[in-house]
Amino acid sequence: HDDHDDHDDHEDTDHGHVHAGLDPHAWLDPANGAVWLDVIADALAARDPENGETYRANAASEKAGLMTLAGEMGAVFANLPSAPIVVGHDAFGYFADRFGLSVAASVAEGDAAAPGAAHLSEIREILESGGAACIFPEAGSDPKIIATLAEGTPARIGRPLDPSGRSMEPGSGLYTAILRSTAESIHDCLSAAP
Repeated sequence: HDDHDDHDDHEDTDHGHVHAGLDPHAWLDPANGAVWLDVIADALAARDPENGETYRANAASEKAGLMTLAGEMGAVFANLPSAPIVVGHDAFGYFADRFGLSVAASVAEGDAAAPGAAHLSEIREILESGGAACIFPEAGSDPKIIATLAEGTPARIGRPLDPSGRSMEPGSGLYTAILRSTAESIHDCLSAAP
């Protein structure tokens, strides 16, 4: 397993996406989530030693479930064509690395950055040329820009991706819901693409 926690300034030529600085979306690789479960359990046990074994047992159980989900997701993506995708913003590097996906471009290159005209023109050219099978809006963002970019191109518009789970029910199942929803949305669009 590659250690994705040390992403620095680099261009990932394997998957075609670029991270400017540290990518903050490390949770989208479930292997990172598994590591954090142990760290969290150890921190809780240090504060509450009497329940330390319970924290560690809970972490081990959650980690096993998470790794099962990651294995299922990996198997699903292994059977899909490796067609590139375009995403709403540059949040999916860890996810793409983990599951062998190719991200051709991100509409917004940062969490707060609005895309410029030149960048939108580049994305439009990618879509017109068939350089991406699917383009995905992001939950909570105006989907009109995605519809405009995709109009008249062979690219399919996928369901909105929600890397932070802002449109999902909060609670203990949120993390796996984010991973599962992301996988299902990307899978469904790629599997329907010609």
